[in-house]
Amino acid sequence: MKLMCLLFVLLFSFSSQQALALPIDFHGEFGVDTTLIDSYRRVDNTTVNSTNSGTQEVGLAGGGQSNASFQTYIFRLNPTIVVNDGISIKGELSTGYGRGGFLGDDSRSVREANNSNILYYHNTSSNSQSISFVQTYMELYTDTGTLLLGRHSDHWGKGLIINDGKEIWSRHATIRDGATLKLKIGNFHLSPFLGKLAVSDSLTKATKMKEYGASLLYDNLDRDLKIGLYYSKRENSSFNTTVTSDINGTGSRPMGRSEVKITDVYFEKDFNRINVSAEIPMMSGNMGNLYSATETAKYSAKGFVLGATYTTESNNQFYTLFGSASGATGSTASFDALYLNPNFQIANLLFRYNLRAISSPSTINLFDSHVTNAKFIKFGYDFTSNKTTYSPSIIWAKANQTATAGSPAYNHSTNKAFNATTTQADDLGIEIDFNMKYKWNQEVTMGLNTAYLFTGDYYGYTNQAATNQTKNSYMVQFSANVSF
Repeated sequence: MKLMCLLFVLLFSFSSQQALALPIDFHGEFGVDTTLIDSYRRVDNTTVNSTNSGTQEVGLAGGGQSNASFQTYIFRLNPTIVVNDGISIKGELSTGYGRGGFLGDDSRSVREANNSNILYYHNTSSNSQSISFVQTYMELYTDTGTLLLGRHSDHWGKGLIINDGKEIWSRHATIRDGATLKLKIGNFHLSPFLGKLAVSDSLTKATKMKEYGASLLYDNLDRDLKIGLYYSKRENSSFNTTVTSDINGTGSRPMGRSEVKITDVYFEKDFNRINVSAEIPMMSGNMGNLYSATETAKYSAKGFVLGATYTTESNNQFYTLFGSASGATGSTASFDALYLNPNFQIANLLFRYNLRAISSPSTINLFDSHVTNAKFIKFGYDFTSNKTTYSPSIIWAKANQTATAGSPAYNHSTNKAFNATTTQADDLGIEIDFNMKYKWNQEVTMGLNTAYLFTGDYYGYTNQAATNQTKNSYMVQFSANVSF
C-alpha cells in the first residue's frame, strides 16, 4: 500500500507541472458534530452491578458519569487524475479510523505527569494520525465495459451488506483489493470481481483471505424496474493466524479454514408517486473454529428490509421501513447472527453507537455498531420548506433471539456466548426521532438531530436474579457538513 501511495504522490507532483496533460478533480466531505446522550447506559443504577458475559449493562465512563458528550469529525478527499480518454486514477484520502475521529483526541495538554495543573495551557497538537489512502485504483475504459484495478469500494442495493459509504456521514466503506469488471448489456449490468481482503500483513499466500463473485442487475428505465442478484464467496485459509476468534471468552485462537457465501437479492419498482424496494441478504457456509479449536461451526444467517415511499406533489415524502436481521441462539451447532453494514442505520440512538466505547475508547470504536438480532418497523415523514427539511419518525424494535434460563445464549453486544441462568425480555424499545437539515448553500448543510428512546426491558438483562431497572434515554446532536 505504501508503494501505491508513493505512486499517487508522484503522479500528483507530475500533474501539478503539466495540468493540461493530467487534470485533477477533487471532491469529498468534511464535517464536525457535537453530541449529548443522556443516560447512555439505559439503566437507572449509577454503579456497575454485573460484569458477566451475558449482561447488557454498559460500563461507566470516568468518574461514574452516566451521560456522554463527545465531538467528532469526518474527512474524506477523493482525487481523480485523468491520464487520458481511456484511463483514470482515483483514490480516497482520510485520517484516523472510520474516516475521522474525536476532536481533542490527539492533543497533549502536559509535558510531564508532575504539576500538570500549571501546564495545561501549553496545549499543542502532537501524535496526530497521518493521512492515509483508503482507496487507490485505476479505471480502464474499454468498448465493452469499465475495469477497476486496485483498492476500491463496492455497493449493492440499499447497502445492507455491501456499502460504498458515499452518503454523507458514512464512516465505513466496503473495500476490495483486486479487480472489478463492469459490463452493460442492454438493460443488464454484470459485474464479476476477484480480490483479497486486507486482514493480514503477511506476504504468504496462505494467510490471505480471498473473495470472488459477481452481481447481475436488470435496470429498465422505461418500466422503472430494478431487480438483481449479488453473489460472492469469501475464503480464509487454515494457515491464516491473523483472523482470530474468541466467542467463548476464553482467549483468541486462529479461526482456521472458513468459507462464507453472500447471496443478496434486490428489487425496486416505481408506481407513479410510490416507490417500493426490498433487499434480502443471506449468509451461508462455515465460520471456522468459532466455538472450538477442533470443530468447524456452520454459518447460516438471513435478513430483509422492505421499504415504501410516497412522494407528494410538493416533493415531500411519507415512508416506511420494515426489516429483520437474524440473531444467534448460542447453540454451538451453528452461528446465525446477521450484522448489517454499520453505514445502514434506522434510528438516531438504537443501533447507532457502540455504547461500550464510551468507557473503553481505546479498545472499541463508537461507530462500530450494526443492526443485528432485531425486527423493526419505522414510519417517517420528510417535509421541505425553503432550505430546511424536517424529518420526524418513530421506530419500534424487538429482539429476534433472547436468553432463556438453563440454555446457551449469545450476547450480541459483546459478541460472547454464555450460559443463561435467567430469561431475557425481547423488547428493545420505541424511539421517536426529529431531525432538521438546513442547506446553507449548495455545499454546506447544518443539522440538528434529536431522539428520545423509551428503553425496552431487553437492556435491563444481567443474567442474574436481579435485573436492572431500565431508563429512558435522549440525544441531541448539532452538525455542520460540507460536500464538494
